[in-house]
Amino acid sequence: MSTTVIEVQDLHVKIGAAHILQGIDFKVDQGATVAILGPNGSGKSTLIRSLVNATPYSSGHIRLFGKELSNTRKVAWKNIGYAPQRVTATSGVPATALETVQSGLVFGTSLRLPKNSKERAQHVLSMVGLAHRAHESVQTFSGGQQQRILIARSLVKNPQLLVLDEPFAGIDKESRESIISLLHQLKANGVTLVLVLHELYGLEDLIDYSVLLEHGKVVSQGTSLSFIGQEEHGHPEHDHQHPHEPYEPYEPYEPYEPYEPYEPYEPSFQTSELGGHLS
Repeated sequence: MSTTVIEVQDLHVKIGAAHILQGIDFKVDQGATVAILGPNGSGKSTLIRSLVNATPYSSGHIRLFGKELSNTRKVAWKNIGYAPQRVTATSGVPATALETVQSGLVFGTSLRLPKNSKERAQHVLSMVGLAHRAHESVQTFSGGQQQRILIARSLVKNPQLLVLDEPFAGIDKESRESIISLLHQLKANGVTLVLVLHELYGLEDLIDYSVLLEHGKVVSQGTSLSFIGQEEHGHPEHDHQHPHEPYEPYEPYEPYEPYEPYEPYEPSFQTSELGGHLS
């Protein structure tokens, strides 16, 4: 019997007068790869941010690994990795790639890092093909490279659940290939993946199940093959600009053993953290 990692029931999100999510229901089983699809403004990113406690929900239920999100301190955040949509940093003290990835190991109000934080950060940087740029400022990176840094930061805890918001938006071919290869490796290692995507093209063998949103509601759920052409790819305003060429996979990786964080925390994920300095 499959273990349910995410369970969403009758989820509503209201921000001001806007009723963004209206009665969302879906489940994600352990080891599955699920795509959240829909046109711009459908509520995809709001849903993902609600799952990781970055956007408060108005009513309904979210359960992560069987624990109610409303009791956030009971949720096993050490098992959850999240990479938000990339926002290019334009100010602040620039952080290096290594520092940015290490920040994924900071819990609660404590800024203490595990003794092996640099080793962990170097490991995941190698997974995304950027270990050779560990000591460079992320402000000098391309958009695709910055996205890979955010994904590396989300992986540094060796999570069981990885949530990625628009991982392919506005990135170069090399970064797209790197991320796709990495996702296949994570799936093979049993990591549960939830991805916000514009379309499924080229990812049919990765995605097990898709949830299609429109106007804040689930309009369809099903296997990937049943969704080809239904997602944003099929909408008139979709900008069809992305590479479809095959990719060359990176070498498989060996994840670290899980570790216990210093103290529990309530996450406060931000979308513009690439420019901050980790002291």
